[in-house]
Amino acid sequence: MKKEKLIFFVWISNKYWRTWELLEAFSLETNSWKIVDKLISNLDWYDTYKTNLVSIVPLDENNKIRYPNHNEKENWLKILEKEILKLSPDLIVLFWKQVYDFVSKYSLINKEKLIFAYHPSYIRVYKRNTQEYYISNLVDKIKFKLN
Repeated sequence: MKKEKLIFFVWISNKYWRTWELLEAFSLETNSWKIVDKLISNLDWYDTYKTNLVSIVPLDENNKIRYPNHNEKENWLKILEKEILKLSPDLIVLFWKQVYDFVSKYSLINKEKLIFAYHPSYIRVYKRNTQEYYISNLVDKIKFKLN
């Protein structure tokens, strides 16, 4: 059964796991993404699509994971925009302030479709007692924006 609305969830980049295998966007192998999974389970009337602003794992000269630089984000933004154009989501949830700020500033995406959300790691580590509130509040924001 086709659901009526499509929601994109966007995070900064992929991640390596302990064995150096590349994890998919929002992998349940990470504890933070268990929060996102719970969030998505509360949106069962909607189709969801999980992706990254940067679909690689940026490494520094010592093969340590680093944040993507501006040029990497700019190049991958073009690919993200093509994904968005092709799939035409009704709403785009951007996790992490850097992702939201970058996409809203440099993208041609309709700003009315964007929602900022704190990164689940931040909630999990620093606001552990507010996880349920974080999920329900974000679900309410999404539903409000889609109606």
